[in-house]
Amino acid sequence: DMLSFLAGPRPWRLSRFRSFDFFPGTDFTASVALLTRAPRALLLPVGPCGTGKTSFTTQLAARLPPGSCRRFHRDHVFGEERSRDGSTLARAKERTHARLLEALEAEGEGVLVVDSTNGSAEARSVYVEKFRPELVVAVNF
Repeated sequence: DMLSFLAGPRPWRLSRFRSFDFFPGTDFTASVALLTRAPRALLLPVGPCGTGKTSFTTQLAARLPPGSCRRFHRDHVFGEERSRDGSTLARAKERTHARLLEALEAEGEGVLVVDSTNGSAEARSVYVEKFRPELVVAVNF
């Protein structure tokens, strides 16, 4: 099944394709395809609140093959941590950061999207160090 071949955490992708018509006028053709693995990638939308980062990452994740993208939504995680009984603002921030580091250090392939403002270059370099991606994409909003 081609969909399962092209989906998942480290899917194959079609890098090059070429068909040859060795015997014009007949049904005999040949095709050659170069398949490569999609790189382990870190996607960092960068920008202030309200600029569309979450809308972008939600739509992107919905369009990628199933299982090929993990998304860490900092606002959602912070909300979970803040709603814990007895959680202070400082403690919720600490727990949110700890969960982000866990997501970055977790085994896995494919694309990891860190949905946050990502405004600090220092923080972005920590994300790269922890995740060890083959490809980093920062999208400025």
